[in-house]
Amino acid sequence: MRRRKPSRARALREPQGGDELALAGIDTHSAVQLLDRLIDAPPCSTAQLSASDRDGLLAALHRSLWGDRIVSSLKCAACGAMFDLSFETVFAAAALDAARRTHPHRRAALHRDPPAGERFPAAERGR
Repeated sequence: MRRRKPSRARALREPQGGDELALAGIDTHSAVQLLDRLIDAPPCSTAQLSASDRDGLLAALHRSLWGDRIVSSLKCAACGAMFDLSFETVFAAAALDAARRTHPHRRAALHRDPPAGERFPAAERGR
Protein backbone atom coordinates (compact mmCIF):
# COMPACT_ATOMS: atom_id res chain seq x y z
CA MET A 1 0.00 0.00 0.00
CA ARG A 2 1.45 3.34 -1.04
CA ARG A 3 1.41 6.15 1.51
CA ARG A 4 0.35 9.62 0.52
CA LYS A 5 2.69 12.47 1.21
CA PRO A 6 1.25 14.77 3.85
CA SER A 7 -0.47 17.69 2.20
CA ARG A 8 0.56 21.25 2.93
CA ALA A 9 -1.61 22.85 5.57
CA ARG A 10 -4.08 25.22 4.00
CA ALA A 11 -4.99 28.54 5.56
CA LEU A 12 -8.25 30.38 5.04
CA ARG A 13 -8.51 34.14 5.23
CA GLU A 14 -11.45 35.77 6.96
CA PRO A 15 -14.39 36.28 4.57
CA GLN A 16 -15.38 39.79 3.61
CA GLY A 17 -18.70 41.18 2.43
CA GLY A 18 -17.82 40.61 -1.22
CA ASP A 19 -17.20 36.93 -0.52
CA GLU A 20 -20.64 36.56 1.03
CA LEU A 21 -22.34 38.51 -1.76
CA ALA A 22 -20.64 36.30 -4.36
CA LEU A 23 -22.36 33.18 -2.99
CA ALA A 24 -24.88 31.82 -5.47
CA GLY A 25 -26.52 29.32 -3.12
CA ILE A 26 -26.05 26.90 -0.24
CA ASP A 27 -25.03 23.83 -2.24
CA THR A 28 -21.69 22.06 -2.66
CA HIS A 29 -20.75 24.11 -5.72
CA SER A 30 -21.25 27.36 -3.79
CA ALA A 31 -19.18 26.03 -0.87
CA VAL A 32 -16.36 25.17 -3.29
CA GLN A 33 -16.51 28.66 -4.81
CA LEU A 34 -16.32 30.24 -1.35
CA LEU A 35 -13.36 28.07 -0.32
CA ASP A 36 -11.57 28.88 -3.59
CA ARG A 37 -11.95 32.59 -2.76
CA LEU A 38 -10.70 32.19 0.82
CA ILE A 39 -7.88 29.65 0.58
CA ASP A 40 -4.31 30.96 0.56
CA ALA A 41 -2.19 29.89 -2.40
CA PRO A 42 -4.43 27.08 -3.67
CA PRO A 43 -2.53 24.34 -5.51
CA CYS A 44 -5.78 23.49 -7.28
CA SER A 45 -9.50 24.12 -7.01
CA THR A 46 -11.00 22.84 -3.78
CA ALA A 47 -13.38 20.89 -6.06
CA GLN A 48 -10.45 18.51 -6.59
CA LEU A 49 -10.14 17.78 -2.85
CA SER A 50 -11.98 14.86 -1.30
CA ALA A 51 -15.35 15.73 0.22
CA SER A 52 -13.99 15.07 3.72
CA ASP A 53 -11.07 17.48 3.14
CA ARG A 54 -13.49 20.18 1.93
CA ASP A 55 -15.72 19.53 4.94
CA GLY A 56 -12.70 19.94 7.20
CA LEU A 57 -11.95 23.34 5.65
CA LEU A 58 -15.60 24.40 6.00
CA ALA A 59 -15.63 23.25 9.64
CA ALA A 60 -12.44 25.25 10.31
CA LEU A 61 -14.05 28.31 8.73
CA HIS A 62 -17.20 27.86 10.83
CA ARG A 63 -15.14 27.44 14.01
CA SER A 64 -13.14 30.61 13.32
CA LEU A 65 -16.28 32.70 12.69
CA TRP A 66 -18.97 31.30 15.00
CA GLY A 67 -17.35 28.69 17.23
CA ASP A 68 -17.51 24.91 17.25
CA ARG A 69 -21.30 24.40 17.55
CA ILE A 70 -23.31 23.98 14.35
CA VAL A 71 -27.06 24.57 14.66
CA SER A 72 -29.62 23.97 11.95
CA SER A 73 -33.32 23.30 11.38
CA LEU A 74 -34.23 20.58 8.92
CA LYS A 75 -37.39 19.13 7.41
CA CYS A 76 -37.98 15.39 7.72
CA ALA A 77 -38.14 13.91 4.21
CA ALA A 78 -40.61 11.22 5.36
CA CYS A 79 -43.22 13.25 7.27
CA GLY A 80 -42.40 16.90 6.55
CA ALA A 81 -42.04 17.82 10.24
CA MET A 82 -39.35 20.35 11.16
CA PHE A 83 -36.68 19.42 13.70
CA ASP A 84 -33.61 21.10 15.16
CA LEU A 85 -30.14 19.67 14.89
CA SER A 86 -27.00 20.79 16.68
CA PHE A 87 -23.57 19.29 17.21
CA GLU A 88 -20.01 20.31 17.87
CA THR A 89 -17.50 19.59 15.13
CA VAL A 90 -14.87 18.54 17.66
CA PHE A 91 -17.09 15.61 18.75
CA ALA A 92 -17.82 14.58 15.16
CA ALA A 93 -14.08 14.55 14.39
CA ALA A 94 -13.36 12.59 17.58
CA ALA A 95 -16.02 10.00 16.66
CA LEU A 96 -14.47 9.53 13.20
CA ASP A 97 -10.99 9.19 14.69
CA ALA A 98 -12.26 6.62 17.21
CA ALA A 99 -13.96 4.66 14.42
CA ARG A 100 -10.73 4.64 12.42
CA ARG A 101 -8.77 3.34 15.43
CA THR A 102 -11.40 0.75 16.37
CA HIS A 103 -12.05 -0.48 12.83
CA PRO A 104 -8.95 0.21 10.70
CA HIS A 105 -10.31 -2.08 7.96
CA ARG A 106 -13.24 0.34 7.57
CA ARG A 107 -11.00 3.33 6.89
CA ALA A 108 -11.95 3.34 3.22
CA ALA A 109 -15.61 3.75 4.15
CA LEU A 110 -14.83 6.67 6.47
CA HIS A 111 -12.47 8.52 4.14
CA ARG A 112 -11.18 7.70 0.74
CA ASP A 113 -8.97 9.56 -1.63
CA PRO A 114 -10.43 9.74 -5.12
CA PRO A 115 -8.67 7.83 -7.88
CA ALA A 116 -6.79 10.04 -10.33
CA GLY A 117 -9.19 11.59 -12.80
CA GLU A 118 -12.34 10.93 -10.75
CA ARG A 119 -14.74 13.84 -10.97
CA PHE A 120 -17.03 15.32 -8.35
CA PRO A 121 -20.04 16.61 -10.31
CA ALA A 122 -21.68 18.27 -7.29
CA ALA A 123 -18.52 20.27 -6.64
CA GLU A 124 -17.91 21.18 -10.26
CA ARG A 125 -21.44 22.06 -11.38
CA GLY A 126 -21.46 24.98 -13.73
CA ARG A 127 -17.79 24.77 -14.69
